[in-house]
Amino acid sequence: MLELANLTIKFRDDGFLLDNISLHLEKGKILGIIGESGSGKSLLVSAITGLVPTSAEILNGEIIYQNKRGKLLNVRTCSAKELRSIRGKEIAMVFQDPMSSLNPAMTCGRQMMEALNAKERDISNKEAYKKILSKLSEMELKPPERFYKAYPHQLSGGQRQRIMIAMALIQNPQILIADEPTTALDVTVQKNILLLLKELQVKYDLGIVFISHDLGVVAQIADDILIMKEGQTVEYTDANTLVKSPKGKYTKALIECRPKLKGQREYLPVVNDFIEDKEAPNRKYPKKTLREKGKIDLIKVDALSHSYEKYSKIWRRRTHLKALEDLSFSIIQGETLGLVGESGSGKSTLGRLLINILEKQEGRIFYKGKTYKDFSKKEKKHFRRKYQFVFQDPYSSLSPRQRIGNAIFEALKFYQIKNSDAERKERVIELLKNVQLDETFYQRYPYELSGGQRQRVAIARALALEPEFLVCDEIVSSLDVSIQAEILNLLKRLKKQFHLTYVFISHDLAVVKHMSDRVLVLKDGLIKELEEADKLYHSPASPYTKELLDAVLEIN
Repeated sequence: MLELANLTIKFRDDGFLLDNISLHLEKGKILGIIGESGSGKSLLVSAITGLVPTSAEILNGEIIYQNKRGKLLNVRTCSAKELRSIRGKEIAMVFQDPMSSLNPAMTCGRQMMEALNAKERDISNKEAYKKILSKLSEMELKPPERFYKAYPHQLSGGQRQRIMIAMALIQNPQILIADEPTTALDVTVQKNILLLLKELQVKYDLGIVFISHDLGVVAQIADDILIMKEGQTVEYTDANTLVKSPKGKYTKALIECRPKLKGQREYLPVVNDFIEDKEAPNRKYPKKTLREKGKIDLIKVDALSHSYEKYSKIWRRRTHLKALEDLSFSIIQGETLGLVGESGSGKSTLGRLLINILEKQEGRIFYKGKTYKDFSKKEKKHFRRKYQFVFQDPYSSLSPRQRIGNAIFEALKFYQIKNSDAERKERVIELLKNVQLDETFYQRYPYELSGGQRQRVAIARALALEPEFLVCDEIVSSLDVSIQAEILNLLKRLKKQFHLTYVFISHDLAVVKHMSDRVLVLKDGLIKELEEADKLYHSPASPYTKELLDAVLEIN
């Protein structure tokens, strides 16, 4: 159905974006495209539908597409009218972030109606309505009438992604391009989306191009896999061959960089270990004997509950949504407590309550034997310095108008750490080096940094105040596996260097096991299980924990 031959694209005033890329997609097959951020994955699939940005130009190569009538079209030479007839109707696309792709001011049904009417002008509203409801039911969105009337913000991440898939398939295309459709989703939701795509492939004989930075996800459903790096093909073969006997060093690195549920190392290998033929670190986990060493409880939670208030303008009444209910546990000084659960389970709420960003409603939280209300004004200021939070999205938590150095410097100045501004600047540069960034980053803005670099800055800013407790909320969920490995290794090294205690929140159970001494499993605001990491993963007591572990996608 689709063939790319020696495709080469470059910026008009810069280097190559894609260099001599060739691939083909057969009817009823799934092609997986793997690569880090900036490898050219999204540009490659944009070129398939003739959506190359105006700042770039195609220097060489052909994009041959066979349409539904069997006619061969060269996308490079197609007219604008021909391209409009292909997009959506014959080649559809599902984007990474459904919340950015869906209009927040329109109901999901109205948006699907708009997509349908744009291509099928002769269809009546009644027929379109029936077709949309049928497609919503097919996506397991039941009752479909409710989802037709729902706004995007009223749905979960998995439901929004299903709406996007339904909208893409409403025209019955023969090729579906899925650009990172499962990134940052819960493991169970991710597994369900992959199963849905596989079912649709079989049912409609679809050709699917599935883009991801996670080889573990793509290996589950792809027939063929293309590995890309810096706009070039590293490896292109069938999925079984690539997983069993990868040829390239970069491919081997992508497989080994991922945390595993079994046989893990204390430190993960990174891409450069393979590229430069270094010996990968192979230290075993130390024995987790925190209690035996006489460690104290840094934080103790007793019967903690929290609710969010919702106000209905239609019914003019207030309701309460229970986020957490009757939680009791302790966090030992020097440990890493993993916090796992699906979206809406209360993980982030609990993390915010632990450092008093949110005020608890019921129950008590003790910090070395005292509650926050018992602190003096001086003790509260000390608490704010010693208990820090690293947020999921570093771009949103850094001011786009503030240089990286100033973002860290202002925290030092507020707490009067060091005696002069010159000493504080030296301390900022030292902190940047601690997170493996050189002093040139001091003058940069957030938009000049990659996702992994921004996350390092967020960690450096939290460490600036010399904390003893850090809440890390999904800080590696949307990073490439190679950058993820570097960040996880960094956190482990910093923990030993600064004697830190972590609460590590994630939906990726393999990552949580790699980082944690103990794991707390949350569901609907309730504790389902709290156990040492190795024991919980080897023999989970809760059926819910077993369900989460079964959904982990590993490379076999």
